[in-house]
Amino acid sequence: MENKTKILIILDGSEENERSIEFILKSNFFSFDEISLFFILNPVNPVNQIREKQLLYHDFVHDHGRKLANMYVDKIEDLILSKMADVKISRSIVNSKTNIIERVSLQDISFSLLSCSKQNKLNYLFASKNFNYFLRNIRPIIFIPENYNFDDKLNNNLVSKYSNKLFTSKLINSFINDENNLLNFNKLTFLFSKENEKVEIEKFTDKIPNNKYDIELIKTNEKTSEALEKIKNNENLIFNYAPKIKSYFWNNFSRNSNFSLMNSKLPIIFNND
Repeated sequence: MENKTKILIILDGSEENERSIEFILKSNFFSFDEISLFFILNPVNPVNQIREKQLLYHDFVHDHGRKLANMYVDKIEDLILSKMADVKISRSIVNSKTNIIERVSLQDISFSLLSCSKQNKLNYLFASKNFNYFLRNIRPIIFIPENYNFDDKLNNNLVSKYSNKLFTSKLINSFINDENNLLNFNKLTFLFSKENEKVEIEKFTDKIPNNKYDIELIKTNEKTSEALEKIKNNENLIFNYAPKIKSYFWNNFSRNSNFSLMNSKLPIIFNND
């Protein structure tokens, strides 16, 4: 099959991360040929090999944990194949979240998925180090919120807020390509606040093949999460975000911070910079 697409799902054995599996089985935002299951097994009692600066694991507890991880991934594979018999599944069981950078550097992954529970700001900033690590190091990555409900009777709408990075992202540009095999949306909605932003959006949408998608442009000066709240009643929404990376303060405390967007209770694509 041409134009094969592969997605990566981050797991650690927790129910929290497992929600990505439920999302991909129930929703139909994306079409793909292969799922790569990336299980992160936190190491126990690592033994350092000083010369090569690597970690060795001659440890019964760790070895037992790896066996349990393989059993867990076996069950996840069986669950996926019971719903998607034709999809190919690969797996990686690693000792650290840092291994994911090497994995995505192979450039065969279309996007990665990570589910996360709703958190207050203190927990988000200080306790959720894994989520912030992935957000900084992997793009595009899709955040899956807790208890997201997909309705297959409704149309799928990708909502994007204007930014100077939006139209350089591979994902948003794929809507121009008639042979796209990854994205499954009926409608594209663009949020903007200034007339020059509207002009740039219209230049982009003019390149999209006629009648392929419904196109909607919405002018708003509201906080993004508040604007999303008003338009999410009768469609399956996913929010596409291609921000300009600013300071730590801006990314975490501004009115349109990552934390604020996550509280919109929608799947969010944190797109390529």
